[in-house]
Amino acid sequence: MNVETLLEASLKEGIRKFLEENRREFDGRIHVSHVTQCLRRSYLEIISPPELQPNFNLFVGAGMHVLIEEILAKELSSYVGMVENVYHEFEFEYPIKNGVLIGTADFVIEFPDEVVVVELKTTKYDLPFPKNQFANRMFEKYVEQLTAYVHFAEIVFDKPSTGVLMFVKRQNGRPSFFRIDKNYETFETIVERANALKKALDEKVEPIGEPDCFCKPFVDPKTREEKGGCPFYHDCPYALRRDNCDLDQYLG
Repeated sequence: MNVETLLEASLKEGIRKFLEENRREFDGRIHVSHVTQCLRRSYLEIISPPELQPNFNLFVGAGMHVLIEEILAKELSSYVGMVENVYHEFEFEYPIKNGVLIGTADFVIEFPDEVVVVELKTTKYDLPFPKNQFANRMFEKYVEQLTAYVHFAEIVFDKPSTGVLMFVKRQNGRPSFFRIDKNYETFETIVERANALKKALDEKVEPIGEPDCFCKPFVDPKTREEKGGCPFYHDCPYALRRDNCDLDQYLG
């Protein structure tokens, strides 16, 4: 038996299984993360989920997130009243039937007069206020996601709610923070997009694509292997195929 080959195969399969176990299955309800990305991509991922590949970078980010979340939960519980992983459903108006928008915040820290929603992100970028286009758009998506969670928390706890994005740098563990307040306009946009995706799924009509920096995969210059990007990029009539957002310089 070639032990080296066995170890390599076991690592790849273990990573694939970990990602599979942590993949969110669609159950008819719209998740906040579905509407903070291209609606066409979310639609296609829901009706025909792409085959999951053993992506090491994705595994490192997800695994690190789980570990840091466990550490924070243990330490924070010694100091403040806290509810971990707060799940909430929000019913929104829909012409045919009520739709449901769902989300799960990493932490909600409850104080006597307010609650603070904490969303943890591990990143290799200097966030917030990044210096490149890709990271800038990623930061915007995080703000949109947390804005929805802030509204959810205020409904659940019936207290004023604010949010904190906590970024942990993967290279050195250094944290940075960004505070957001409740934003009705952003939340209304999220609900409108959830409505549009629900309608598309019910009527089986593919939404119009919304090309951005997340479309184009990064091509490894050594292996020519494609990494990241939208799994439906090559068949998308809307995808960016011009160099107005060059991911290669950011993802290498």
